Amino acid sequence: MSAQVPRAPTWKDWWAPAAIVITLIGATMTGGGYLNELQQHERRITALEESNKQLNMINERTARIEAKLEMIAPPKSGPMP
Repeated sequence: MSAQVPRAPTWKDWWAPAAIVITLIGATMTGGGYLNELQQHERRITALEESNKQLNMINERTARIEAKLEMIAPPKSGPMP
């Protein structure tokens, strides 16, 4: 019996593992981009909610000021002579 000499690996032998690695890297990068986008949206929503809270506080204060001014100044019923 003759012993067979193992052949040297060629690029075809590494094609399947390389394709799997490249696919996993692409999936990881896509997933990371998606998570980053979700975090950005979360930050924007939080900022909008805070702005909305501040606007509501301003509207309440304006309503109180308007009510006080109506109590202080007599209502205008028509042109004064």
